[in-house]
Amino acid sequence: MCVKQIPDPATPGALDGSTHALKRDGKLILDESDGYGVEMALQLVTTAGSGEVSIVSMAPNGEMSGMRTALAMGAAKGVLVSDPALAGSDALTTAKVLAAAIQKMGAADLIIAATESSDGYTGTVPEQIAEVLGLPSVTFAKKVEISNGVLKADRQSEAGYDEVECPLPALISVTAGVPTPAGYISVTTTATPKKIIFDPGDGKLGTGPVECNGPGMVWLSQFGDYLPSTCMYKYTRTSSMHPSGLFPATFSVQWHITWKSNVGAHGTIGDLTLDSSHQMLIREVQALVSR
Repeated sequence: MCVKQIPDPATPGALDGSTHALKRDGKLILDESDGYGVEMALQLVTTAGSGEVSIVSMAPNGEMSGMRTALAMGAAKGVLVSDPALAGSDALTTAKVLAAAIQKMGAADLIIAATESSDGYTGTVPEQIAEVLGLPSVTFAKKVEISNGVLKADRQSEAGYDEVECPLPALISVTAGVPTPAGYISVTTTATPKKIIFDPGDGKLGTGPVECNGPGMVWLSQFGDYLPSTCMYKYTRTSSMHPSGLFPATFSVQWHITWKSNVGAHGTIGDLTLDSSHQMLIREVQALVSR
């Protein structure tokens, strides 16, 4: 299985000023599209009842974080190719390097790759590897079966899918529609408010900013003037006392973001802080109640 390790999409990317290439000097993660290929490889080994999944990757600075993810999913071993001379390699050079690494690992019945990477989108490396190794290739495979040394695949197309066959050994590139033992892979991302800081904007007229740990509490009309939570704020002056006639309130919400897939993988993306501002019009209503 050929896997690519890419900069975390959740972290803003940056270009190298001298090479104009994407910086890859930090922690790299397993490309999401390669996760589908790893799952397919593991499923094929389970169906066959024998064999093992090996992974190969090319990355800078000896980075292996993404490979460790594939190994944790069930891959048996892996080979990393890392050399400063390979920085900025084009698709063909990458294909030649990966092909050489595959040959060094020994004979493989089936080589699997994603259709394209999330940070490059050339979509040519798998077919170039097949050409270098002199193997037949099947692209856009969404379902694969192996029987008596023959690979049968449903090849995704604009009109649906084509049923194709080829002898082994072979190379296939898989799509995100690859089924897994748990069904199709899905990932749920959950953002939970961790902290809210509210500055009412009334300055010396009020009691100052309110900090809430957690999602806070919604005010309901039945509360009246009573504040059942320290995460609530009550204005005691009208905004007409502000030069603009409005209180410039600001909200800062810190979100804790986690993810979980339907195949058991899970993790934390990190914290994200979002700020917003609102012009608050606060009025006083006087009423005479007679009995």
